[in-house]
Amino acid sequence: MRRVISGLLALATAGLLAGPALAARPVEESSSTPMEHRVRLDRSFFDQVGPHVDVQALCGDAGARQVIEKRSAADALVGVLSIGFYTPAHARVVCNEPRGNR
Repeated sequence: MRRVISGLLALATAGLLAGPALAARPVEESSSTPMEHRVRLDRSFFDQVGPHVDVQALCGDAGARQVIEKRSAADALVGVLSIGFYTPAHARVVCNEPRGNR
């Protein structure tokens, strides 16, 4: 039992130290179309520190048709294991078509 508690404390400490460093900016992953962007959001401290989806940077003046932010099972597991100090998420942004392309 002592080893389990010390292991959890070590994991929480690692999350506390690494969380803000990993939560610097969103990481864009490969997308299926130029109109769709998938972004990984590395956040920390119970989702309070870290990047959010910047629709203007991804889609420009056309804006976004749809923004979906979610966590996979692996993201939730990492959040639980780090006791909330590192809480990753993923976002999917579908941009509107620019007006000139219609």
